[in-house]
Amino acid sequence: MKKTKKTLRAPKPKVTVVQTSEDANIVFKFSDYKLYLKKIIEVHERTVKGYRTKLADHCQMNRSYLPQILNSKAQLSEEQSLRCANFLGLNPIEIRFFQNLVRYSKTSSADLRSHLGAELKSIQLEAANLAHVLKDTEQSNEEIASHYYSQWFFSAIHIATYNVKLRSPFEIGRYLNLELQVVQKVLKYLERVKLVQQTPDGLYVPLESNFHLPKDSVHSFKHHANWKIKALEALERPIEHNFHYSSVFGISKKDLMTFKSHFVKFVSSTRNLIKESNPEEELCAYTIDFFGIYKNN
Repeated sequence: MKKTKKTLRAPKPKVTVVQTSEDANIVFKFSDYKLYLKKIIEVHERTVKGYRTKLADHCQMNRSYLPQILNSKAQLSEEQSLRCANFLGLNPIEIRFFQNLVRYSKTSSADLRSHLGAELKSIQLEAANLAHVLKDTEQSNEEIASHYYSQWFFSAIHIATYNVKLRSPFEIGRYLNLELQVVQKVLKYLERVKLVQQTPDGLYVPLESNFHLPKDSVHSFKHHANWKIKALEALERPIEHNFHYSSVFGISKKDLMTFKSHFVKFVSSTRNLIKESNPEEELCAYTIDFFGIYKNN
């Protein structure tokens, strides 16, 4: 009986995971991209209906092929890995790491695996150093305000994270009718300036820190304008609990100050009510205007 020779294969080098800072994306904690995808899918399927289907469609693959990638020897192509990374909202350094994980998983060459393993360690260390740099170069309140009040959805996305049902980028995007990429980009920024924090499950929770715009801030006009525009949009979509009221009237100078004081007291009382209320049920906004009508108005 003829004996067959066994071909000795070089042992596969292991990728040692370097723990990065708490702010780093959880992708850096994985040495197998399939385990990473399974974890992400597991987390988002709790709150996002059809998450696997959305992922497969975005990667332009047959929906039945995704389970094969996750549970068998099937692999993502180079283009699919990039599409997948973009769908997950990874930043450039995270995309590099993820794509190298895919290449590492696909190759059978010991030399290439060794090279990719070293590259993965290098990217992890780079990400860890970058996280420390960002911590050491915190933005001033003025710099944060210039971004936070530039568009209505910065504050809307921030406040949405107080709702436990809206801590997934997908759920926030669906609730606010925003593109997923926009939501992910804003959440990354809010995390960097310490207004939200990403959990190991990939969800976002608000931090105790709050951001208040001073009355005389140069950003006040933009902030008011953003929400006045949203109020006008709300007028076109009548909803039962919405309330809109406008009135033009004449009033004495004496009563004018009394009238204004009622608004100030109202705002003060609602701030206390909002502070004590459960933020996990509705996301709302109100705007108040009280002004004199003059020739230059």
